[in-house]
Amino acid sequence: TAFRVVILRMVAPGLGAGATLAFIWAWNNYAIPLVLSGRNTATVTTGIQNYIAFRAIEWGPMAAATMISIIPGILFAVFALKLVVSGLTTGTVKG
Repeated sequence: TAFRVVILRMVAPGLGAGATLAFIWAWNNYAIPLVLSGRNTATVTTGIQNYIAFRAIEWGPMAAATMISIIPGILFAVFALKLVVSGLTTGTVKG
């Protein structure tokens, strides 16, 4: 049990940083859902594109949808920041 606790505490910052990067890369994935998804299965980033029409661009709703789609990434980064900072300072020499 002690070994598991020690290993988990040493690996947690790396897991936090890796999870943050994986989340950001998955969230920014735009080209594959644009090509492979249909109208009923679009992701948020490709759904924002629906505000662009032939004759007009609905700037207000598109900006609001963009800001709402950014919120989960910001919240995830804020909560993972503690793990990333502790991982960066774990190996430093104090004294």
